[in-house]
Amino acid sequence: SVDAQRSAAEERRADRAEKHRQQRASKCDIPALEAELDKLEARMPLASAEVQRLTEQDQANVEASKAAKSRVDRCQTECAAAAEHVRQVERSMGGGGNPLAKFQGDVANIARVLEQAPGFARRPIGPVGKYIQMKAGGMQFTDAVSACLGWGGLQTFLVFGGQQDKARCEQALKGKVKNPQALRCDFANPDRFSHAKLGGNRAPCLLDVIEIDPAVSEEEQRIVLNYLVDRYKFNEIRIASTFDDANAIIRANPEHVQLANGVKHQVARTVYFWNPAVQAVQRRMAHPGISTYLDKVPRAVFSEDQTEVLQIAVAARESAERELQEARAAADAREKEKKKSQQEVVQRRKELKAMDGEGEALRRKVREEKARQRAEEEEAAD
Repeated sequence: SVDAQRSAAEERRADRAEKHRQQRASKCDIPALEAELDKLEARMPLASAEVQRLTEQDQANVEASKAAKSRVDRCQTECAAAAEHVRQVERSMGGGGNPLAKFQGDVANIARVLEQAPGFARRPIGPVGKYIQMKAGGMQFTDAVSACLGWGGLQTFLVFGGQQDKARCEQALKGKVKNPQALRCDFANPDRFSHAKLGGNRAPCLLDVIEIDPAVSEEEQRIVLNYLVDRYKFNEIRIASTFDDANAIIRANPEHVQLANGVKHQVARTVYFWNPAVQAVQRRMAHPGISTYLDKVPRAVFSEDQTEVLQIAVAARESAERELQEARAAADAREKEKKKSQQEVVQRRKELKAMDGEGEALRRKVREEKARQRAEEEEAAD
């Protein structure tokens, strides 16, 4: 019928109008999607750079945390050694103790074992520190002698049989002391040398403020003196009463002397001097040309007063404990920073991955819309 045909025609027109409306809507959506995609792609390099920056910062925090933990380990070792030194000195003061305890490093036990060990043609002598005494007029320079020798020089045992005797000492200590590797050995030199001060500069040197225990044999005295001269230049390193005197020695032209073996030798340019402002000995060297305080040196090792030795040992233990606490606090802080940075990196990587996924979804949607639009246009053309 006419009415039915008219109704069908109206429906077709309505359908075409709806398709045209959808087509226009699709055409409008594509630019909006592309604009959103452009904004997202512009943010991606910034987000990626931020992830890279946080990753590098996280790696730095990891390294800092490792260093902080290593410092804690080192401080724990030093703290345990300082506590053991206090116990050794206390045992020494309690009667029946070993006065060698003041030299730390399990020296007292090492000396006891070597004194009883078999197989030596000549028994080692040591530790070197026990033979050194300060002269009455040189007591203010005890820190200079201690700083020059350090614990290594003070704890050294001198052997007569070369490498074989060194190996024999190490073997004797196995299972007898806590740490056989703590043994310090050098070779005894019994030759007769002149220990006169070297060079034209006649300022006092370290040899002028010490003497070797007169109770030991003349040969032992000579061996210890040879060691101090050969290894630590006690006949070259100067001492001075004031900074100006020390400075004058350092600023003087380097001195060269010819040794007995014909070798040309430059005299050491190191001076220890008394600084009344801080009531302490300081060291001045030609290089780096500055004066330095003697912070971590063996204290009171030449004192017969064990009370003073104990006081210094306790102070060293307390200092080690404080440093350990500081190291632990610093390590905890570093660990928190590390965990925080790791969480940040994970979070930013998730965000970057989400942005990447969002961009891929937008690109896919644009492709689909364009494909649909082309299909609609082709259908409309047909």
